[in-house]
Amino acid sequence: MKLEEKNKLSILIVLYNKSVFESKTLMALLNNKGLKQYVNNILIWDNSKAPLSSIELDKLSPLYGSNISIVYKHSKVNLPLSSVYNVFFDEYESKSSHLCILDDDSDISDGFFHAWSVMLKSNPKASLYLPNIFHHSILVSPTKRFFLKGFYFKDVQKGKYKNNNLSAINSGMIISTDYLRRYLFRYNEKLKAYGTDDFFMVNFQRNKKQNSNVYACILNYSFSHDLTLSTLNNDSIELQNRYGLLLDSWKIIYNERRVTVFVYSLIHSLYMSSRYCNLNYFKIFKERLFCNV
Repeated sequence: MKLEEKNKLSILIVLYNKSVFESKTLMALLNNKGLKQYVNNILIWDNSKAPLSSIELDKLSPLYGSNISIVYKHSKVNLPLSSVYNVFFDEYESKSSHLCILDDDSDISDGFFHAWSVMLKSNPKASLYLPNIFHHSILVSPTKRFFLKGFYFKDVQKGKYKNNNLSAINSGMIISTDYLRRYLFRYNEKLKAYGTDDFFMVNFQRNKKQNSNVYACILNYSFSHDLTLSTLNNDSIELQNRYGLLLDSWKIIYNERRVTVFVYSLIHSLYMSSRYCNLNYFKIFKERLFCNV
């Protein structure tokens, strides 16, 4: 890695059915005056049905200046996030000291990168840096997780986190490439729409237990993130489909504890069936029980 790439970020932004200029994240980055100080690469991965026009792309690149490399990739197939993240890791692990994952609707400001820089100075060996993320005024990341059950923190967190129960969503993660190389971490590409967050954090906590030099820091920075699509509260076909994917993800993430996952999934499916007065959730559990993921 070149000297000028030390303590620099490569950023992944995943678009879905949005133009560059409809992405809250990209617009925030465009207005970030200090971006060049912290970032040397941006990969825009477009999972939309149609690619961006050449006119849109031509308008984008000059806005960042010559110091930041911008790559746009359009996938004809809507690849699962696990595959997209792995491509990002493979291609940018050697180009920056840290990698940052962002969704297309994250409301970040100039302070995000500055907060990372400040934390990096006091904790340069941290393997993972996490922002505080809110959804409708609720602190949704990071969280405390005990096996399959997560719990929200009551207050904003910051600094080095010492316990082994930390979880977080992928968006906003800043990951040390040293950590990725040391543990050869990649996502299980059997994960589809759900589970990448938990898969990363379960592996991270396992490595942390084995090596005290692996730890996470929570930034003194917060931003809003829209989780509407992943927090459906009304019974629907879409919710039932997502529930099946959720059960699949549990079997992958907690593969070594399949009996416990079976019991928890059974109880959870009965709870869901009772909550929505719909036995389809229990039926989905039975179908997924004998389905190889």
